[in-house]
Amino acid sequence: MARAYEPRLVTSAGTAALLTSVEVQNFVYFTSQTAYGYATKVEGKMPHSSGSPDAIGVLRAFDQTLFEMVLGRSVDNFLTYVAQLLALVFKENPDVLKSQEKLSYQEVLECTTMEEVIAHLAERRVHDLSYKGMCELQSYVERRMGFPLFESNDELKRAIHLIEHRNVIAHNRGVVSRVFLARVKGADALVEGTPLRLTFDETESDMRFLLEAVLSIDGRASSKWNLATQTVGVFLESRGPWRVQEPYGGRPERGETV
Repeated sequence: MARAYEPRLVTSAGTAALLTSVEVQNFVYFTSQTAYGYATKVEGKMPHSSGSPDAIGVLRAFDQTLFEMVLGRSVDNFLTYVAQLLALVFKENPDVLKSQEKLSYQEVLECTTMEEVIAHLAERRVHDLSYKGMCELQSYVERRMGFPLFESNDELKRAIHLIEHRNVIAHNRGVVSRVFLARVKGADALVEGTPLRLTFDETESDMRFLLEAVLSIDGRASSKWNLATQTVGVFLESRGPWRVQEPYGGRPERGETV
């Protein structure tokens, strides 16, 4: 069942995250559809029949690699979005940067205007925050900026789980590690040294969760700090390609299917 067209006001960071999410989801959708079509239509043979290329079987043999790529890309997209959004906030609202941090003489002399000083401070703050874990980042922006990235503990917990899944995929070939088990609460069913097993439904649900997190964060942040936004249309199909388009017949954006 398709979700109705939704015009949304999003920041430039939000728009970039939306387009990337659409590309990733469409990659999964069209890869699976292409495999199924190839297996069922080549020479009129059905999957698993004698002489069939059995593309579905081939796809399933590599499904974990596909799901790992998709989850890793989705999490990276979300983390990049958070960093870019914070950069926007700091640039447009330099008062948020107030702290006891100090600049060296060299850093000050490299800047010719106050705007360059602010830009330098914003870049440094974003760089420092990007190395914090999600739990610590959530605590920082809520305490220092009065803005929770996630509005419930369940959402925060799920985001942390997905980031840790991405980390074990990127840094340990998808094999459950002791560090992973220590950081992911409720992972009792997983055993150190065994590979993570991802499913299509779980991966699709995770992609949707991260995209909806972007939309929630973006809407609240743009309202709180009066950030510049643009209107885009969002189509999220439950079993089909997602789309992002400018409203009212505007120019199709990347990721849209025509």
